[in-house]
Amino acid sequence: MENNILCIIAARKGSKGLKNKNFKLLNKKPLIYYPIQLALNIKSILKKNIIFCSDSDQYIKYVQKNFKIKTLKRSKKLSNDRAKIYNVILFVLNFQKKNKILYKNILLLEPTSPLTQIKHINKALQILESKKNKIDSVCPIVKLDKFNPFFSINLKNNFFNNDIMPNSLNRQLVKNTYFLSGNFYLSKVSSFIKNKGFYSKKTYALKIEKKFYTDIDDLEDFQIASIKKKIYKI
Repeated sequence: MENNILCIIAARKGSKGLKNKNFKLLNKKPLIYYPIQLALNIKSILKKNIIFCSDSDQYIKYVQKNFKIKTLKRSKKLSNDRAKIYNVILFVLNFQKKNKILYKNILLLEPTSPLTQIKHINKALQILESKKNKIDSVCPIVKLDKFNPFFSINLKNNFFNNDIMPNSLNRQLVKNTYFLSGNFYLSKVSSFIKNKGFYSKKTYALKIEKKFYTDIDDLEDFQIASIKKKIYKI
């Protein structure tokens, strides 16, 4: 049996930058609440095709109690600092394959991006469908001027070692540079396996506004996300 979209929500317990960050409360809700609630409100994704994958019994119990979606416990090998999300997704796909459940597309959501909007995912799904013969995947990107590599500082013995010094550059004239926003990742399953991930030269870049961007690694990131939620009423 082939379903259209598999939505995986991946959340491991270990975190060095912010301890147990995926269960940290943002507006009185743990971070894992946001991607699950988001997935449940995407009309094109069936509830039975939403899978929460974690190494944490605490997370899994919370999800089973509050959302009643499918959960999968992943091994320690798939949950350490060196574990790749590619292998986690393969684990879920293979588990479903054993139950004779196949998918055309895969959507990955993570708790570290709690400002993700349905409108962006719906647009990505529309693009993947309408351009399915030309693209493999859709990944959101964001323009962050202050992190443009033209303004980076190279050091040698603790001294500036740039060929071009930052003060000689006009920000308005510097070429736009975009970064992966991390809000979500969408791909054809066949392309994901072929490319060993979500990226290829056929990855469509979906631009999102900076206010919807956050990638929580530490306490400062978490506080910024909290402020954005209040300011923009996200």
